[in-house]
Amino acid sequence: MRKIKIDWNFKDQIEMNKYNVFNDGSKCNGRVGCGPVVYYGDQIQREFSWRLNDHSTVFLPESQGIKNAIMESLDLQGEINIYTISRSVLESLNSPLSQSEIIHEIKKWIQNKANYRLYWVKSHIGIVGNEKVASLSKVATEKNEVDFSAGIPKSWIK
Repeated sequence: MRKIKIDWNFKDQIEMNKYNVFNDGSKCNGRVGCGPVVYYGDQIQREFSWRLNDHSTVFLPESQGIKNAIMESLDLQGEINIYTISRSVLESLNSPLSQSEIIHEIKKWIQNKANYRLYWVKSHIGIVGNEKVASLSKVATEKNEVDFSAGIPKSWIK
């Protein structure tokens, strides 16, 4: 598999004539959630709030959020920028050694559609998209029902 293009330079301005997808994951009070938002320019087009199973590590909601955001944006035309604060997910996407099933799924989706670009952004510095997804991912942890169950992380199995 070829490397995925990731822009590591901090980006404080979103591109107005493109789809911009922000993602965040949260773990609060033993519950896990993610909440991606799809913007066109600075206008919200779609927003989501999904609770994950409680055994998830913080890596999972970040990666699951990116995967779900890609799946929810497959019908969109034009360039799609995906912004995340998770360096570990982005590094895993560029690693040939990653054994994470969800990372392999994300790689396949992105490599099959050339219109996705991934960006790393700093957290909690007032970027509207980041603040919105931080809020949605926390709301997801308050849901009673689990939307996605990813099983137990491999690292927990001995």
